[in-house]
Amino acid sequence: MYLQAAAEWVLEGFSATLLAFGQSGTGKSSTLFGPQRNNVEPILPAVLHSLFNSCSSNSLKVGVSCWEIVQHELADLLTDSSHQLSMYQVRLRSLTQVAE
Repeated sequence: MYLQAAAEWVLEGFSATLLAFGQSGTGKSSTLFGPQRNNVEPILPAVLHSLFNSCSSNSLKVGVSCWEIVQHELADLLTDSSHQLSMYQVRLRSLTQVAE
């Protein structure tokens, strides 16, 4: 129900955020990304399937970013880079971009 609603909001032009939080090892990543268990699709693939199946247009542009925050360290999960940023560095970068 909520996944379909999120897909509909995106098609109406709104941004959407999927957030999983909790202690290490509790299944946040597998809940969001997979694998499929007991015929239940993970959240992100389910939303994307719903989004693309609901779209009446032949062209749809979707941007996805996946971040992990552990002990105030930020890692981009969609890159091969082992480079991590601290929350302080991200804040400084954001303030610099706003000032330019």
